[in-house]
Amino acid sequence: MDSVVKNDKMENVENKYKKGRYKKDKLFFMIVFFLWAGMATPLVKFYSSEFPFILVINLLFLFYFYIKYKSNKIKKLFHFWGILILWYALICLKYSGIQKTDFTLFYSALIAFVGIGIFPKIREFFLYYEKVVIFLCLLSLIVWGSVSIFPAMAKVYDALAIYKTDGLVNSSFILVGYGHQMAGVFHRNLGFAWEAGRFASFIVFGIFINLHNHNLDINFIKNRSLWILIITLITTFSTTGFVVLAGVLLFYFYNKSVYSKLILLIIGVLIFPSVIALPFIGDKILENLDYNQEIDNMMFSFTEWGTISITPQRITGFYLEIQNFLHDPLLGYNINENSYMMKNLFKGFDVWLSDGILQIFSKYGLIIGLYFYYNLFRTSSYVSKVYQMKGKYFLALVFLLMSFSYDFWGTGLFFYITFYKFFNSKKGYNNESRSYCNNCCIQCRGND
Repeated sequence: MDSVVKNDKMENVENKYKKGRYKKDKLFFMIVFFLWAGMATPLVKFYSSEFPFILVINLLFLFYFYIKYKSNKIKKLFHFWGILILWYALICLKYSGIQKTDFTLFYSALIAFVGIGIFPKIREFFLYYEKVVIFLCLLSLIVWGSVSIFPAMAKVYDALAIYKTDGLVNSSFILVGYGHQMAGVFHRNLGFAWEAGRFASFIVFGIFINLHNHNLDINFIKNRSLWILIITLITTFSTTGFVVLAGVLLFYFYNKSVYSKLILLIIGVLIFPSVIALPFIGDKILENLDYNQEIDNMMFSFTEWGTISITPQRITGFYLEIQNFLHDPLLGYNINENSYMMKNLFKGFDVWLSDGILQIFSKYGLIIGLYFYYNLFRTSSYVSKVYQMKGKYFLALVFLLMSFSYDFWGTGLFFYITFYKFFNSKKGYNNESRSYCNNCCIQCRGND
């Protein structure tokens, strides 16, 4: 009976938020949240040396929302900043002088701090996340579909682009972009991000959130949003996306009945070999296994071809990050030019690693790294209690699978998620649920 009442209540509230109970300014902030994290162009980065004025605009943007929503977690912000300042002081002592440093974590914490004022409840954040990611996916499908059906549209997008990037050769319209990367005969859909794999990560996390918001309902009629996300994910042709999706599916199976688990497990065993056999997944994994060969190829590119900068593939990057951590375990290397990899292995040649699982340790040291993981697992456990889902560390698992290919710690969007419990340290879910439901007509479930 209780489950029936709960489902009826969920349906009533869901109908209310479907009728447009989202606030426009919150939707706008969530879009900017995504754009800062997607980093498609310098124009949408929080700080860009190419366009310094962007920082001023972004700070004014945050100030406006801070004044409007009055986040009361400023002590928490200063707490985190204090930890970083102490770490920086130790770095200066380590190198016997004032050092350059990366302020990414400083302003990511600031963004998350303002975000906590706008989205004080994780369920509200999840609902706005889903709403915006669906909007961005639909835009990307329009661009991707038009190029796939009418290849001549590629020249139109290139000609009309607001910003063009070299290297991967992307044409960006800020909210959506067109990339020249191919997967067989198809273009890879990069959406609002600078690369299709990064876009895929936001999508898969959106699938994870969607399953929470819709109580694991995968029915096409009742949950069309899920299938929009899945279709968009397919168009990215991203190895990262499909690997992370496996983690999301594991979460889904784990929360189903034993009978459902058995059926889905059998289907998974039958489908998994076919997925791995796809050229953009299986071949890519095999090519990346030999990290020693890739390191040799990188050195050849630097010395013989005059390559300026290289980002190695995931497995090689993971190996190099391990070396960085082993040689600077306590405080980390701080900035890339001080890393063991740059100074000793590549003799000053410019190499950038994209791994996020180990980089938080190798760059900032063991204590800071453990502090980040501690807060991630706290939030993950909290979300499972809020939505009454089994498996309290699945959010952490999905985030870490994404982080194998990209560093998301330093984005305001995911800093909000991973440090949610840091900013909201009060215990208990019933009181938070009552205050949330009394003030918001957006779908809720269980206790928050």
